[in-house]
Amino acid sequence: YYGPNPQMGFWYLAALRAGEEMPRYVGDPDFANRCRDLFCIGAWHIQILSESEKLIEFERTIKITTIHIDVH
Repeated sequence: YYGPNPQMGFWYLAALRAGEEMPRYVGDPDFANRCRDLFCIGAWHIQILSESEKLIEFERTIKITTIHIDVH
């Protein structure tokens, strides 16, 4: 794929929602909240992509964020 890919975005959002529910179940609200925050940001990006007149501006301003997760 080239450029933004809504299909992969939907899979990513689904994984983040699952990533929110599982830590809540086992008592890790900090990670659950982080997943929820990322889900909200990702959902906003998908909304921007669905508005074609904003797509070009979105591509110019997008920034990639790296998340570091320590697994013990």
